[in-house]
Amino acid sequence: MQNLSVDCVIVTFNKREMLEKSIKAIDDQTYKVGNIFVVNNNSTDNTKDYLDKQQLKDERIVPFNLNKNLGGAGGFNYGIRKCMEISKSDYIWIIDDDAIADRNALLNMIKVADKYSKNNIGFLASNVRWKDGKPAYMNIPSTADDWSLYANENLVKIKSSSFVSMLVAREAIKEVGLPISEFFIWGDDVEFSYRITSSGYLGLFVNNSEVIHFMNDNVGIDIMQEHESNRIKRYFYEYRNSIYNTRIKRGNLGVTKEILKRFFLVFKILTSKNKSRFIKIKAIILGTLSGIVFKPHVEKV
Repeated sequence: MQNLSVDCVIVTFNKREMLEKSIKAIDDQTYKVGNIFVVNNNSTDNTKDYLDKQQLKDERIVPFNLNKNLGGAGGFNYGIRKCMEISKSDYIWIIDDDAIADRNALLNMIKVADKYSKNNIGFLASNVRWKDGKPAYMNIPSTADDWSLYANENLVKIKSSSFVSMLVAREAIKEVGLPISEFFIWGDDVEFSYRITSSGYLGLFVNNSEVIHFMNDNVGIDIMQEHESNRIKRYFYEYRNSIYNTRIKRGNLGVTKEILKRFFLVFKILTSKNKSRFIKIKAIILGTLSGIVFKPHVEKV
């Protein structure tokens, strides 16, 4: 097997205890990583103090303590850029601060990267599950039309996946650019990974690369179930970004169908006893209108 070098990029915000567990799981991998770049999105807990102390103990841990929250999208843009500037690793392992990787998670992805090195691999995605063992519904990859091409190897060909655990080839990043900072949250990983596969690179779901995602609830993105006003307002990004992603993937017809779905959703909210329904409707309408004209810039390294 080739000696492929791997660095890790984590983005964190106010999850000090989970971050410590996530870093420990990375440190315990049977296939060792090089640097662990941690982007601290202006956390207000003691994340900065923890990272500064860890850096003194282990020089592989490289924290970037930002003075502004750039969101997940901006954080990964920043971290991947810094990783590409500082290191020459073959792969970058992108992972969430509340994701705990099995000891062989990276090794099993590296085995696939090594075996299919001539197949122009763009990224490999872990098998992300919730803490009860069920699939993490927010992190289910989008399969390719010929998804079963590598099924006899316990692999699934995919179009896009989640930043909860994604191993990305350096060469792919050099060609297609960085995650789009302007997304802020939601859909940035889908857009980035789809950009890779639509550029001719291979994306694979690696079944035996297991990662547990410690979300509070194992649910997808569903505005109907949200009750906290600050979280509801964030859905602006979901509806804006998903319209953009639909436009890229399926063109104007896809966007038209998506807009019709949202009309029905607004009607459903209006005719229900759903809490904060006018805040929800505002997020849906403003996000949708913004998505129609949204033209974010893709930054190259």
